[in-house]
Amino acid sequence: MQDKKKIFIIDDEPDTVDFLSMIFEDGGFDVISVTNPDRAVEIIAAENPDLITLDIVMPHKTGAKIYNELRTKIEYANIPVIVISGVEPGDYIHNISVNDSTENSIAGPCAFIEKPIDKSFLLNTVRKLLSC
Repeated sequence: MQDKKKIFIIDDEPDTVDFLSMIFEDGGFDVISVTNPDRAVEIIAAENPDLITLDIVMPHKTGAKIYNELRTKIEYANIPVIVISGVEPGDYIHNISVNDSTENSIAGPCAFIEKPIDKSFLLNTVRKLLSC
């Protein structure tokens, strides 16, 4: 039997975490989550998720800061990240380092999904990124 893929949800809104958890669990995935973005990198180190969903607008530590921190650590650099936010990408993309074809560049997120979330589109995106 194949192990379930693990998705890590980082979002400060408990209702959004519950909604995403339901979608992913119904889709056959294991789910871990955090509503305190300050603990995100610590949990990633402990849980080794297969994919991360990341909100951008959060108190204390923004999603952009978490994203850039992950991409500068070799052990997390290849974990696919889907940014899920109510803010349009143009409003925050300048805070996320993007691939500029230089040796020290950071690749952008694998996908941006705006809230409200289309469940089918989200699951199809996750399955495509995880090749399941």
